[in-house]
Amino acid sequence: MLSPAPGIGVTLEAEGTSPVGHEGLSSPASGGRAPWIVTAVILALVAVGSIAANAYLFDRVQRLTAELGLANVRVAALNVVVERLNQQQKTLDGQLQKAQSDALSPTVKIWNDCGGSCAIGPGAYRVGTVPDTFTYHLKFTSSVSVDAYFLTVEEYARLTNCPASVRPAGAQNRLGACASAWVLKGQVPPERFTSGTQVSFDFHLAEGCASYLIVMFPTAAGQTAQLHPDVSVSYHPASAPTGECAQG
Repeated sequence: MLSPAPGIGVTLEAEGTSPVGHEGLSSPASGGRAPWIVTAVILALVAVGSIAANAYLFDRVQRLTAELGLANVRVAALNVVVERLNQQQKTLDGQLQKAQSDALSPTVKIWNDCGGSCAIGPGAYRVGTVPDTFTYHLKFTSSVSVDAYFLTVEEYARLTNCPASVRPAGAQNRLGACASAWVLKGQVPPERFTSGTQVSFDFHLAEGCASYLIVMFPTAAGQTAQLHPDVSVSYHPASAPTGECAQG
């Protein structure tokens, strides 16, 4: 065996080993830090992505909320339009029903010879025909009270032949005494008589009878009535004879 020469610090190593500090050995400390750096970077990227995603979602929610608010406003406006259209539909339905009713029972104005106003002086009267199959709507205003009698043709003939012996009571117009006391013999049916300065009266007995006339004159003696008639008739034929015609 050889001994090393003095002063030479050569150390022999066993075969297959390297001197301490020889190139090729790695540091355990530096090799352990690398995974933690990668993890930190990944976590930072995830955090940044999460913040961005949350910001996008928040902005999107805000936009959708605003759009929903506008949609609600439009819906409310449409509801107003729909309600208005429904009201218009109801009005049109009512007008249509009235038109259908009017077509079945039309109402027309009559008595236009007064020209809007006519006078009935003391001792005078006005007489007009009442059409059969119609409801007669007597409506007028007058400067003084006016009596209106619905008489049959025979009763009217009796009125025109009222004897001088028939005397009115107090300030009553003699024609009133002749109509009530002489023609109707003191029995005046309420459906055949009306009186006043403002009258709205419906006469129905001509709906099934062609025998009636209307006679009008001032209620009191010595007065002149300035009459403003607004008379109309509605087609309404009765299913059976009425009034005088129902007496046989």
